[in-house]
Amino acid sequence: MNRASLLKLTWDMRSSPQDWACFYRQRFGCNWSPSTRFFKSSIWPGIKENWYTSSNNAIWLVGEGHGVNFWLDNWIGEPIVDLLNIPMHLQPSLKANCSSFIDGSRWIIPTVLKNFSPSICNSIAATKRVDNDILIW
Repeated sequence: MNRASLLKLTWDMRSSPQDWACFYRQRFGCNWSPSTRFFKSSIWPGIKENWYTSSNNAIWLVGEGHGVNFWLDNWIGEPIVDLLNIPMHLQPSLKANCSSFIDGSRWIIPTVLKNFSPSICNSIAATKRVDNDILIW
């Protein structure tokens, strides 16, 4: 397959709610980063190779926030873990979704984050919410 086709397939696998995409996300165990495990598959190597390209060019529009990881996903222009330089070995423990920081129509920003990085807080406060969580490119 050519690179454009593989990139499209990667994007569809990553963002589609269709059954086939959900199946492959579960099979290959990838949400934020692709599995490093070996899989006997004719398409997985191409998808894996394009995973970071699709990740680096995607951003979440936050709705209810249940499908968006507050710390790891890009929803304010860059993942918060990158903005705060949180070490890689700590990142798997950061599981809170954006929904944990939403009360009705307003954001609840942790005090420690307000004190440590007002610029991140301003980005969060400026984030306009939509009806449903949507990953866009």
